[in-house]
Formats: sequence, structure tokens, C-alpha cells
Amino acid sequence: VGKSAFEGCTSLKEIYMPNNTSVDFYSGVFIDDKAIETIYIANSHLNQWLTYSFTDETSNPLHIGDVTIKAYVSQVNDYLEIDGIDLTTSYGTTVPDFAFYNTKYEIKGLESVIFAGNYAFAKVDSLVNIYLDKCAFIGVGAFSDCKNLETVRFLTSDSPTPAAICGAAFAGCSKITDLVIPNYFDEFGMGAFAGLYNINSLSIPFIGLENKTSSDERQYPLGALFSSPGVSS
Repeated sequence: VGKSAFEGCTSLKEIYMPNNTSVDFYSGVFIDDKAIETIYIANSHLNQWLTYSFTDETSNPLHIGDVTIKAYVSQVNDYLEIDGIDLTTSYGTTVPDFAFYNTKYEIKGLESVIFAGNYAFAKVDSLVNIYLDKCAFIGVGAFSDCKNLETVRFLTSDSPTPAAICGAAFAGCSKITDLVIPNYFDEFGMGAFAGLYNINSLSIPFIGLENKTSSDERQYPLGALFSSPGVSS
């Protein structure tokens, strides 16, 4: 769906998302479409939703905020509102960029997520305590501005592969007071923890001048993790 395809469609209230096909939504597709009330999807498992590619927040209708998701239920032959988003799988879940940006729904099953794309869960106010047991990649701004996020827990044992926390990943999550980052994370983006003003306790792998960030080829000391990000990766 091309750039700014439905820009300014102020009377647009309902969207039926395509089924059985992956779709790319480019920047601005739903910009200024503030009347959108309902998104209809094929099933409540949201498997199809995770195949969509969103370029930025304005390409995803969820960015509007108070948007209802209704899923088709064959037993009643009708669309019913979902009662939340469950990402639980036995094989690991990849969440693409901007997938749940600003959604109003409670999100469960984050312990199954192995890849959290850029801004995938940004501005999700329902997140309070999250467990990222399998996540090896946390993208730019993936959990940024989650204003109610208090606790982030990771797998305590070693991960089979090195892991990365990109720039601004948890920026603006000011309710987090303690954070333990396991040793298997070996790349950190600039400003990954910017705005964590209430942090009391931090345990993190050594990231001195010898450890590169995931933002670029420069090298940063610890302080850069809490500075304003201003980076794209």
C-alpha cells in the first residue's frame, strides 16, 4: 500500500485487513485518519498481522490509539472484539517493526518473542511487567515510551547467540527502577536507556571504551546509554 495512500481520509472508520498474504504498508498510509474506529482481521491468533510490514507509525492504523480490533470467529460467523494480544508460541515469535505501536490492548506472551523490531511495542501503556526469556534482538525504540513499564526481566542463563539492545530501546520508560541485563547481550545502541530517571539499580555487561554500540562503528562509554539517542539503529 503506497505512501500516504489514505492520508487525510477523515471519514474512514473501518479497515478490513487482507488475509493470506503479506502486505507492505508505506509511510503515511493512515496519517491524519483519526476517525478510524475498528480494524477487522481474519483470526484472533494475529498470525497474519505479524506478516505485515509497517514502514513507520503512520503506516499502522493502531498508531491512532483507541482503535478496536475485531477478529472473525467461525463458530458465530461474525467478527468479535479480541480480549488481548497473545504472542505465545513454542517456536519463538518474531514481531516486525511498528507492529503494535500505541495499541490499547494488553499484550501477553512476550516471553516467546525472539525478535522485537523497531518500535514494535512503543507507547503500549498496558505493559507493566515483561519477561523477555528468548529475545536476542531488541530493536530501535522497541519498548520506548511505555509509561507504565516497571519491570523487565531476561533469561538468567546464557543465550546460544549474542544479543543486541538497539538505540532508544527502553527510552522514556521512567517507571523502571532496577534493571539486570544478562551477559549474553554484547551490543548496545546509544540512548538505549535514555530517560530512566528513577533507576536505582543496574547490572549490565561491561560496555567500556572497548565495546562498540549497535548504532554505528563509533565506541561509547556507559554514559551514552542514558543520553538522548538521536540514532536510527
